[in-house]
Amino acid sequence: MRTNRNAAVAPFLAALASGALAALALAHGHVTVDTESGTPGDRIVSRAGYLPAESANSVAEDGVLMSGASPWRMVLLTQVNAANAFQGWRTATDLTLTSDFFFSTGRLTGGDFRFELQSVTRLDGSPAPAGAAVGWAVVGANGALSNVARTDASTRAARSFAVGNGGHVHGQYVFGNVPGVYRLRLVAWDANGTYLDADPVSLVVQVGPLPVGDLTGDGRVDGADLGVLLGAWGTSGPGDLDADGLVTGSDLGLLLGAWG
Repeated sequence: MRTNRNAAVAPFLAALASGALAALALAHGHVTVDTESGTPGDRIVSRAGYLPAESANSVAEDGVLMSGASPWRMVLLTQVNAANAFQGWRTATDLTLTSDFFFSTGRLTGGDFRFELQSVTRLDGSPAPAGAAVGWAVVGANGALSNVARTDASTRAARSFAVGNGGHVHGQYVFGNVPGVYRLRLVAWDANGTYLDADPVSLVVQVGPLPVGDLTGDGRVDGADLGVLLGAWGTSGPGDLDADGLVTGSDLGLLLGAWG
């Protein structure tokens, strides 16, 4: 059953503001493909979860991937340089793309599946900054990338991460090149044309460190962040931007200095 994301946003922001982001980032899960019956012409269905422990993962009504009660958020904080095939931030993925859900039932027979990184936008749906891209790949022991998909590629094939049929590839790796918080849209499709494209799903990707003062994690410093800071005034809670143990006027100054 799909869940309603509206009820999940508030606890997600509360967890983020309370410092629980690290726990969210350490979760592990899978997005895999299924079909209704395996009949040619069926539509692909993207499923959240593969292992029994992932029963809390789901896809919300608007297609947002959920990790329990929170929108799934990948955090790319390890900085690398061009010697690693790109320059920016990356993570060994905590969300693995596969094609082995119900594989033994034959419901994927005849398919050759891909996940297209269809688009990357700001959380409010507006365009990402010029040049911003998110990619998915497999990284080998020597750091070389293969099976690379990028949102800024010119063809569908080059935007797509191949998972084949019954595939469960480890060593998946996500990267981004422009700091910010984005919504990454994925569409599962069949390179053989046996099955119709899935409805899109999306997840939140944080590339690089958040801006100083961005307490809600939406990539902007605005009134919502000011509300979080004022709500914690005089405490050691969220909003202690100068790390002195209290939320005071100096923190307010830092937030206002980063406004907008």
